[in-house]
Formats: sequence, C-alpha cells, structure tokens
Amino acid sequence: MSSGQQTDSSKRHTEGLLVKEFCTQRKSKCDPCGNKYDDCVKNGPAVAAFKFPRAINKSGGIEVQDISQNAHHILCIAEVTKVISKDDDLRRVLANTKYCVNASVNMIALPLFSHTVHWYCTYDDSGDKQTIGSMVTTLTPPPFVNLPNHCFDHGRYNKEVETTLGKLKAYVKEAVHKFETNELASALDNISNGFRGKLVKRGLREGGTHTAWMAALNRRNDNWYKPFSLAKNPRERAFPRRSKRTMDRLVKALLNR
Repeated sequence: MSSGQQTDSSKRHTEGLLVKEFCTQRKSKCDPCGNKYDDCVKNGPAVAAFKFPRAINKSGGIEVQDISQNAHHILCIAEVTKVISKDDDLRRVLANTKYCVNASVNMIALPLFSHTVHWYCTYDDSGDKQTIGSMVTTLTPPPFVNLPNHCFDHGRYNKEVETTLGKLKAYVKEAVHKFETNELASALDNISNGFRGKLVKRGLREGGTHTAWMAALNRRNDNWYKPFSLAKNPRERAFPRRSKRTMDRLVKALLNR
C-alpha cells in the first residue's frame, strides 16, 4: 500500500478454492475459467485509467511506479470461500455449479484515497486550482467521481457480504435436493448486481464524493467520508484538512519528496 493511504482492518487476502468448476481462486488468470479479475481495470471504462505515482525505495535508488485503481471483487473472495466453498454440506451443489468469482459481473474498478488526493492536490492536469483554507485543490471533479474508495471500510463491507451469503447458504441447505444445476451461480450473480447497485448509491451520499470533498474543505460537512466508504455504516473520519500534518504527509508521499 502507498505511503499515506487510508486503510482499515481488512488487509489479508485468502487465495480461495476450486471445487470442480466452482471457482473462488485469487489468480491473475483462472484455470480453467480463463477469467482475469484485473480486466475491469486494464480493459475497463476510462475512469479506471487514472493512476497516482508512488515512490519505492530500491537498492539502486528511488523508483517511481504508477499505481492503478483497484480491482474490487463485489462478492469478496474471502467471504465466498468461507461461507460457500468451505461448507462440506454444499459439496453436492458446488460439484454441479459452474461459477467464477473473477467474472466481470462480480468485478468493479475502484480508486484508492491516494487517487483522490492526487487528483485534487498534486495532479497537474486536473484543472485550475484554488487555495481553500490551507489546502490547494482543484475545483474539477475527478473521472472516478462518486465511486467509493476501495480502502475505506472494506472490512465492514465484507461483513455485509458475509451476512448476505449466509442467508443464501441457509436457503440452499433447506432446498438442497430441489436445487437446479447452476441455480446457485445465478443467485450469486444476482447478489453481485445488488451490491453493485448499493456501491453506486453509496457513492452518491452527501451529494457525491466531489460535493462532499468541497464541503469538507469549507468546513460545511462532517459526514464527508460517507460517499467515499464501501460500507452501509461507515466509520467516522476527520477530514485530512482538519489535520494539516495528515494532509501534508499524503501530499508529500504523492509528490515523491
């Protein structure tokens, strides 16, 4: 993770499982599915193309890498693996289900907070800038406006997914002998679409990410963090402008100083 990036408790990734053709593997290219989870960034909409520079200390000196936006599994690998793939009572159903957690229906490109800060504070081509209080910021919305930031409340989001999958599992177990082949896959895709819609709506809270950013700069919105969060119930956060040291650290990292 980049220096200055906002994080939460969800930092560890599971590698997932492959049960017959039910795939929750964390692979750049699934075998046998062939899905590439990062296609949502590499081949996704133009809004996913914006990157931020990160300085990495190496033996030969400092190397600058451009960091892409993150490929977010809408139904997270850890939760699908934990709730569905690892449940021995579902093995008969899984053995007859073709599903891949890395399919495009379950993927979305999301920015990090470092992308947000870079756009507003350090990116030369983001439009005219203005000093508001002690911060210099652009007044132009980023191309990824109204998308929650991948590093805000991922752990809380995971728990929502886990709860929803738990309800699906209970239904599957009750109707296990009546379940049609791939009915589970359709149910999971429907849940993915539902959470995709929730993420879109969450990015519009408080008038959207740009409105919330500008209002926070002017000290008019203490709930600025809500549209940036993945979660239904976000963790309260102080805007970095309120802590000059925090924002200075973020900007310094992005300027590679």
